[in-house]
Amino acid sequence: MKIRTIATVLFAIITLSGFAQFPLQGAGDKDFQALFTSKVYVTKTGDSNMDKAMENAFKNYWKITDYEMISGGDLEEMIQDESKFFLASVEVTLESSNSTIKDRTNKYLILTRGGYKNIDKVKAQNWIFALPMDIWGAESEITDMAYRIEPTIKMMNNAIQSIKTTEAKVSAGKSAANFMEELYAGKSVLLKGKTLLINESHVKPEGWKPQSFVLNADEVIYRSSATKSEIEEVYPNKFEIVDKQTFSESIANHRAGTAVVIPVAFSNLIFYVIDTETYECLYYGFQTSGLSLKSKSYAAIVE
Repeated sequence: MKIRTIATVLFAIITLSGFAQFPLQGAGDKDFQALFTSKVYVTKTGDSNMDKAMENAFKNYWKITDYEMISGGDLEEMIQDESKFFLASVEVTLESSNSTIKDRTNKYLILTRGGYKNIDKVKAQNWIFALPMDIWGAESEITDMAYRIEPTIKMMNNAIQSIKTTEAKVSAGKSAANFMEELYAGKSVLLKGKTLLINESHVKPEGWKPQSFVLNADEVIYRSSATKSEIEEVYPNKFEIVDKQTFSESIANHRAGTAVVIPVAFSNLIFYVIDTETYECLYYGFQTSGLSLKSKSYAAIVE
């Protein structure tokens, strides 16, 4: 597994073993506790749309600490300071042992403490919070995700505040996923009367078959994804299958009466539902196998 930062300055790719599914710290962990008395330095990517979205997200939804926008060069210099905390974009490359599936690179936003010689030395198990970001197969660059940075930062803010308030003991891996599932449990009832928007890249066309033995990203997703008719069988509320433009504009424009299901890939799959008007998370789910939104994924949303 290889990790690199994404910023104005690109750093060397490093290899980590034993990468956790969803790195997260909780009450009692010293870095988590120290976060609340510090400032978060938010690293710019160099893309104007992404950086504006990130600054708006922190201005509107980050209530935990003060923050400051910095460049990739600033990050390189400041990362040695243990008193500082950083939000940065990173890429994680997962090397597949399956000859039919190509290696893939996933994008994350991570919150981490400083105190390292350079950013390459920050181990994944020391991250405070990690947000897998990419809708695998529909987006190729971290900057493609600017339209949903605000609800993502809001979700992270709310989770961290809840951990502090409840003094929850959370660790990397399934413990973190379970915490997030429980935090948003019961809120999917609010989907009644809303239209769920589904990115067309995650719905298998009726009658689809792979074209070759080695599958590309879209084909891996389609192989196990639900078709429209299969979704209709298990999801009782109204839904629409839309293109990326409609999907992204509904979020960016705070569209009323709709919600979006966002599947994000890492070693497994996290999928969550966001109210496009309020940016509130209405469902959070974790799949232990596969990277596709299957029939059971949609069924789980309304269970």
